Amino acid sequence: MRESIIKAWHAYFKVLKQELAGGHWTLDNCSLNDAFLRELELLLRPRDVEFNHKENHIRCFPHVTNICSNHVIDAFTDISLVDDAGGFVASASGPPSDPDNQSYEEAVARDPIALELAKLRLTDMEWTVLQDFEIVLGVPHQVQKIMSKERTPVLSGTIPAFKMFMTAWEQLGTAHPRLARWTDIGIDWATTYYKKMDDSPAYVIAMFLNPSIRLSWIRRHWEPNYVARATVIIKNTMRKYHDRLHGQVQQPTPGTAASQQERRSWHDLAGQYGLEDMMDVTGASSQQVQGVEEQFELYENGPLSPRGTDIVGFWAISDKTHPTLYAMALDYLPIQASSVPSERVFSSSAETDTKRRNRIHPVLMEALQMLKFSLKQQRLNFTEGWAVTEDELEYYADDNEDSVDLLGKLTSEITEDGIDIDEVIHVIGQDDED
Repeated sequence: MRESIIKAWHAYFKVLKQELAGGHWTLDNCSLNDAFLRELELLLRPRDVEFNHKENHIRCFPHVTNICSNHVIDAFTDISLVDDAGGFVASASGPPSDPDNQSYEEAVARDPIALELAKLRLTDMEWTVLQDFEIVLGVPHQVQKIMSKERTPVLSGTIPAFKMFMTAWEQLGTAHPRLARWTDIGIDWATTYYKKMDDSPAYVIAMFLNPSIRLSWIRRHWEPNYVARATVIIKNTMRKYHDRLHGQVQQPTPGTAASQQERRSWHDLAGQYGLEDMMDVTGASSQQVQGVEEQFELYENGPLSPRGTDIVGFWAISDKTHPTLYAMALDYLPIQASSVPSERVFSSSAETDTKRRNRIHPVLMEALQMLKFSLKQQRLNFTEGWAVTEDELEYYADDNEDSVDLLGKLTSEITEDGIDIDEVIHVIGQDDED
């Protein structure tokens, strides 16, 4: 009995160790987060929990673009030129000597952003500078909107979006040399964080698990040695999951007890008369476990799914055809490319946990936050079906007659009778009866 209990506990702790795996952490680029993940690795290592502070760190995409944009803004303007009283204190605060002949460089030197904040009049050239700067900052803004989705996996698009963001700035600087001084600063900072993505294989794996991308984008935009490195990363990860899957007890095929008994009866009968081959309707190859290379080639060489394919829906029906990749998808698709949604939830908790509600139990607090988030996402709609639509306000006599706006017809009839519509509304508002 004692040995059985010990064996049971050993088996339980093996499962528990997998459940306690650190997973991937989507955090902003604060140095404290780097220190936190390093310390977490040191805590998990003695407990045989696999965790790497670099590989498991996903850098918040909006935060990276915000850092790049802020450095561009800092190179362009100096907000400190506007004092607390709202007056512009720069030495060039006076109007330009010749506004009509003001050069682009002179307009930049006058810092039109700070001028606008100080509510001073801008020249035409200074407005041109502001418009150019809007174009420069519009690039990261558009990319950030795409990468801030909450309901669909977007980590697979991080590297393409980042590359597109950097390429757009490069093209702006090439086409308009006067903008290069700022786009180059943003590109330098973007390159720094783009290289840090090499520390985590999650970006490449998530891209590969996107049925609309797979390895096509990498093969098109990366050099051969980087493509080979990405392929090795994917195959090594597949081997880990393949070994883990086939080291576990296989689960029975889903189905009712009656259908399983029926299948067993057919195969028992076939075995009794030596006719097992007659019941093999799936083919011998499907009974063999596919290796990593076979599964990789089968998926990689398959046709790309159309753009906009539901990634979650694709893998929901691919657990039999790509079992190893399906297991990987369960772990990698939920990884968030942005920490903004979770930060927003934490920020909204201040509206619930106020000074007058500071003794809310943690369980109740969690339930309230989940309820607020669900209501915001319109997953719970207590007024569904209660609102009256415009179609319900229209009356259709028959198929050959045009629709009649009943409310409009009533209003026009009241007006024709010489009755003030405002008086009618006032009387209705005073009536408390049903």
